[in-house]
Amino acid sequence: MPFSIGIFLYIVAYCLTEGMIFAAAGKAGKKTSRVLFVRSIIFVALAGLIYFHTECTRYVDYDRMSTEMSLSLSKGASYLFDLYSLNPLSAVPLALIAKTGVFPLLKSLSACVYYGVLLYIAGKLRQTYGAFSATITTVFFLCTVDLSYPADTIRFPIASAIFALGYVGYSYFSFSPIKALSLMLFGCFFHASMWPFLIIFLSTRIFKKNIFIIILTFFLIFYFQIVNLVSSLISSISPALGWKIQLYFETDGQYYESLISNEQFIYLLFIYIFICTLFLLKRTFSKQENSQSDRVFIMYSCFLLGSIHSNVIFPRYIPFLILISLPFIADIFSRYTNSGYTGKNSWAMHFIFVSFILVSTFGLILRFAFSYTPFYLT
Repeated sequence: MPFSIGIFLYIVAYCLTEGMIFAAAGKAGKKTSRVLFVRSIIFVALAGLIYFHTECTRYVDYDRMSTEMSLSLSKGASYLFDLYSLNPLSAVPLALIAKTGVFPLLKSLSACVYYGVLLYIAGKLRQTYGAFSATITTVFFLCTVDLSYPADTIRFPIASAIFALGYVGYSYFSFSPIKALSLMLFGCFFHASMWPFLIIFLSTRIFKKNIFIIILTFFLIFYFQIVNLVSSLISSISPALGWKIQLYFETDGQYYESLISNEQFIYLLFIYIFICTLFLLKRTFSKQENSQSDRVFIMYSCFLLGSIHSNVIFPRYIPFLILISLPFIADIFSRYTNSGYTGKNSWAMHFIFVSFILVSTFGLILRFAFSYTPFYLT
């Protein structure tokens, strides 16, 4: 069965259960909370089952990791820790799953973490902004993001989801600084690509004056060219890191260049602009200007803008940007529903709502037509 059919049925089942819970809930209470918790557990387990049986007709990172896990059985777990010296926490699940001999569990683990974080955030958004806002933002994520990642890159979905949980939890859900930083550090040590986001996050805590923000913004927009200038020096210091830079930062001959079509790249660019537009709309509603979450989002979006030259970095980070944007998107729609769909900015809100439906629908069609075609369920 095509992977796209499995994902479509998953999204439909999620929407149906949300509708039934909303219809039967009445006044919110402990019973509804228990139902939502059990529903989330079931959908996380279902995601793990789907990805356990997901295969791909092209070469993916999972194939490389399967080979590495197989070799570790004869060479020992130290073989994996040497391979992932830049991402030491990545070696832990690989070593443990290698011992079982059931390598597809790695895909299940990636899916369970990815969807688990998404549904956890959705549950928190439901408590804060209401069922409608939480549901529409979650469905938006499921329709626009490339959900083949947990069966492909494996490690990045885990790292980005856990990092996003730390950031969103601290910025919107009252996570303690220690808890949030621990989650973000876990994401960084699981996949080194998350370090720039931690550095940006900490920088917004240290440098709060506008002049520093402007300097950081300028650096982030042009970081791609700066890294290319110093790539030779970095390669001489760390060959492993130099190889990664060559893979991600050289615009010619990239390994992943053929994996994303021009149509998909243009769509991701549109999603980027759409999310930034929603952020600007949120700023018009917010009474708290220049909050840290706003500064972080501006820095993150500038970093993605600087990554637009890469067919690897830009597409990979867009899902992360969407994930950390879910709270303020839910905030926008809670204002939309609470206003009774009328008011000073009602025309803009109607336009955003219709745009949301169109973008989600088009995103799902594009994923089915391009992203999911090499994947199938056994």
